[in-house]
Amino acid sequence: MKIIETIAIYLKKTNKKDFEKMIFMFVFSLGIISFLSIYIIYNESSNIVRRIKKLEKLVNRSNYVISENKIIEIEKKRLMEILNRNKDFSINSFFEQFCQQHGISAQPNWSPITIPVEGNDKFEEIVLTSVFKNQTTENLIKIVEALDKNEMVYIKDLTIRKSENNKINYQITMATIKTKRFLEEGF
Repeated sequence: MKIIETIAIYLKKTNKKDFEKMIFMFVFSLGIISFLSIYIIYNESSNIVRRIKKLEKLVNRSNYVISENKIIEIEKKRLMEILNRNKDFSINSFFEQFCQQHGISAQPNWSPITIPVEGNDKFEEIVLTSVFKNQTTENLIKIVEALDKNEMVYIKDLTIRKSENNKINYQITMATIKTKRFLEEGF
């Protein structure tokens, strides 16, 4: 209470011109403080909104990665079931039998090569590339459909070139996935 009385006495003693200056300074100071407060609040809220949007993007990205990981895990489980059912699968034997069944003969010098699967130390890819000459497109379609139905082999690459007499030559690269040997042996 004493402070208010002191201020009231001081204001009574000041002349009208000084009083108007003080009122102007007080209103001006309130305006500056209000403006700065609004600016700081707006700036902080904008930063918070920006961070929330960034977090939302990160959450969406994380959800996408989690859903993709679930799909990969399901595929990995399916692949392991297929591999466990076909432990003795050999792409060489498959290819020879496949050629016999479809009445085709590949050019010599085909042999499988083993390639590590990038980013996965549990599996390796066995790739076999073969060339077929003087074939028909209908025959190629039947072969591709038959390979597509087999769950152990997939087509990795197919190059088709025109040959003479409405025939084609094609190079087909097929592959299969195997678990690495040291994992199967328990090392």
